Amino acid sequence: MCSRLALYGAVVGPGVAKKRRLARTEAGLDALPVHQQRTALRAARRGPTPTDPAARHAALRLATHRRDRIRAQRVLATTLLDAATAASALAALASSPWWWAYTAVFAGLLLTHHAETHRLHHRIILLEATSN
Repeated sequence: MCSRLALYGAVVGPGVAKKRRLARTEAGLDALPVHQQRTALRAARRGPTPTDPAARHAALRLATHRRDRIRAQRVLATTLLDAATAASALAALASSPWWWAYTAVFAGLLLTHHAETHRLHHRIILLEATSN
């Protein structure tokens, strides 16, 4: 089991790191000093909006980029997670109650996907309101 997780991390990890670097570049974080980068990254997720206009603008671009990326995946992710939730629930009814654990995981992922879209929408509104 541990070797499978290590293999998964070795394969998926570099791709995730590359996507994060690309998002930072697109948000213009590379042009900011390190402390402003940290402030913008934190403000794009949670906490008070930065008082520094450059960090606030970078946080807004980063949050918008994340929201747009999630919206682009919305139909496919929702369809796949709905299908996986239904299939695991059917398997739980037909064969083993252990499948309810998978059902809970897939339903949780589905709820998290929708909650993240909603959270980012409100975060963008907050960052835009303090920018004006």
